Amino acid sequence: MDLIENIVHFFKKPKEETEDTSPEGTCPVCWGYQEYDHKIRQLFKDKQIDVNNHQYNYMKIQKFMVKYIDGIRLKQGDIKECPTCGGKSNLHYTPIEEQPQSKTESIHIKYMKQCIALAKTAMANENFPVGALVVQNNRVIGKASEAGKSSNDVTKHAEIEAIKDALKNTGSEKLEDCDLYTTHEPCIMCSYVIRHYRLRTVIYGTEGDQGGITSDLKVMLTTNFLAWGKPPIIIGNILEQECKELSNDYFKLN
Repeated sequence: MDLIENIVHFFKKPKEETEDTSPEGTCPVCWGYQEYDHKIRQLFKDKQIDVNNHQYNYMKIQKFMVKYIDGIRLKQGDIKECPTCGGKSNLHYTPIEEQPQSKTESIHIKYMKQCIALAKTAMANENFPVGALVVQNNRVIGKASEAGKSSNDVTKHAEIEAIKDALKNTGSEKLEDCDLYTTHEPCIMCSYVIRHYRLRTVIYGTEGDQGGITSDLKVMLTTNFLAWGKPPIIIGNILEQECKELSNDYFKLN
């Protein structure tokens, strides 16, 4: 069964059978937190029995899970700790380094190769070689090359420009169902923009010393600002060597 089916099956059980447990594929700590005030059961208490037989009810459950249950994202196996509980429970995921080559990884590689091409364009224009994409439902809706040096505008980082492109192309105010790909770990400035627009996942090639993930200023990971929502899923080191070589080539020329 997939995760939604597991949750539907969980809802069909009597409450006394599900207390102090969580559906397969979710984080027990986060599930317990979300069920603390019985949000789920109050919202769906009349829908539990026939939810699998009615498409509208099924989609309503699915949308609720995506919006409110942090643990749902752990099943993807693309992060190493729960964004809510910090991995303090027995999480249901397989670390990415232990996974076989999968369709998901192939997709990441495909989009990272496009980012590398954009980074090469940036370097051809004497900018630091960063390329970025915003992807929604397996479709590129925003893309950009670094342009800070050539434009004499420090804010024109590839990630920020790709996000602006996506906002323009979609007319959206937020990008909660979108993923950002970039050759380099987003800097602190870019991390602020990513959090503001609430991107779902950040996939990067190589780390940097001014990054919003691995530096001391972990803007990408903080939970101190409620307006930003929960941190994005972070997937690092996709085509890491190729992305590092871009940096090395740039520094050889500058």
